[in-house]
Amino acid sequence: YWMHLNKPTGLATEDEVLNHLGAEWAVILGKSWDEEQPDPSILNEVKKFLLAVREHTGIFVERAPKRYGFMHLTFEEYYAARFLVWRSKSRAKLIRQHLHDARWEEPILLALGFVGLDSADDAAELVETAILAEGEDAVDFTPSLYEELLGRDYLFALRCLGDRILVRPHIMSKLVDRIHNELTHPTGIALFQNHQRLLAERIGTLKGGDAALPLAKRLMNELRNADSDVRWRAAASLGQLGSGTPAVVEGLLAALKDENVNVRWRAAASLGQLDAISPKLFPVWLQALRKADSWVTRRDCARLLGEYGSNDLKLIASLLKGLLDKDNDVRSVCGTALARISKRFPETKVTIIEQLKVAISDKKYLKKDAISGRTGQDYAHQALWQVVSG
Repeated sequence: YWMHLNKPTGLATEDEVLNHLGAEWAVILGKSWDEEQPDPSILNEVKKFLLAVREHTGIFVERAPKRYGFMHLTFEEYYAARFLVWRSKSRAKLIRQHLHDARWEEPILLALGFVGLDSADDAAELVETAILAEGEDAVDFTPSLYEELLGRDYLFALRCLGDRILVRPHIMSKLVDRIHNELTHPTGIALFQNHQRLLAERIGTLKGGDAALPLAKRLMNELRNADSDVRWRAAASLGQLGSGTPAVVEGLLAALKDENVNVRWRAAASLGQLDAISPKLFPVWLQALRKADSWVTRRDCARLLGEYGSNDLKLIASLLKGLLDKDNDVRSVCGTALARISKRFPETKVTIIEQLKVAISDKKYLKKDAISGRTGQDYAHQALWQVVSG
């Protein structure tokens, strides 16, 4: 704990290590410790201990002359986590003290996991008290600074869910409610891109956990919402959640018939994320590649066609046309998709090469993208290189 708290480089001098361990040893023996004139008996015991740890465990070692540190950061984080929850009376305060310090994220999650091994109820209480600053035991705690604008306590609680740390039923219900609302009816901080990105990262870790099923059920219900934006967000979130149960797959397949093109392509993209690939998806992805207003949609559909599409000549023609898209990312991904199809279907390789050779000299492909100014011929050349070199 002392190393993790005071030595971000992971190294401490030999004198620092001896003095710190000597002072701790003296406390155990009920003696005093003077760095200038250390107790010889204690110093001798500390040196023997340090030698044993260094030579027989390989955990805490002399990484440079007179410089000590853990063999790997994981060991340091493990023991720091043990210290965080060593004393039950101070564990919540100690965790709260280090919450949202990036170096302490893993030790805190490990610490909660250790507590959960002995008592799931104690771990659930710690999440409520030390992470969310809620409940009757959190009288001395307040939400983190600017919590209403940043949601850091809430997002860390979602990390706990992702690490399969149990929480109390009312806390689980509250978290699922908030996730659902932020995903499908965003207001407040849920409108901001940074929060959306962080939330998406957390959602991806919930698969298989206790929160996944109730959240998936709520998102499935939103696929029948009258608002097409809500249906689109629900379809997208089901892919992020990664819970490809038969009911979820069935709901997304039904959404392929949605009246709104954006809902259809998002449902198709989510089915791709869930590895629920069906030929029914290809026409949806092709249509979105050709007509979607969003460059992100066109790029993602090109990627999915490259990964899962067939060797259909119309599909290949659409990807070739994608080399003339106004967006540079879409052009690049279309080229890569052609290379992937040629690798997955070797019988198409010659055809794709010949068409790319034509594109390289076709004046139509002199059209530049709107971002970098590269021509379609340039992207065709890049795609040819990928196809031939593999």
